[in-house]
Amino acid sequence: MFIHIGEGRMVDTKEIVAILDMRSAREAPDTREFLWALESEGRTEILGEGNRSVVLVRRRDGQFGYYSPIQTVTLQGRCDQAYFEGKDDSIHGN
Repeated sequence: MFIHIGEGRMVDTKEIVAILDMRSAREAPDTREFLWALESEGRTEILGEGNRSVVLVRRRDGQFGYYSPIQTVTLQGRCDQAYFEGKDDSIHGN
């Protein structure tokens, strides 16, 4: 199942490792260092302006981070909805 994480980007819920609040991620030294490493390796994508969350995924070629303008609670709700519905549909809720 896939969820929309911003700017038309869809990710498979099976690949999601974590959904982090942007402010909290910047304040935690270890998380900030991890995200910086991903950025320096070109393993991040910014999905619009006003990033509110970071969606970390595990792909075949390793970890990747998406900076999303959508709040963590909304993204988590989309994941929960996809999980509980058990459909092969895309979730586009607000």
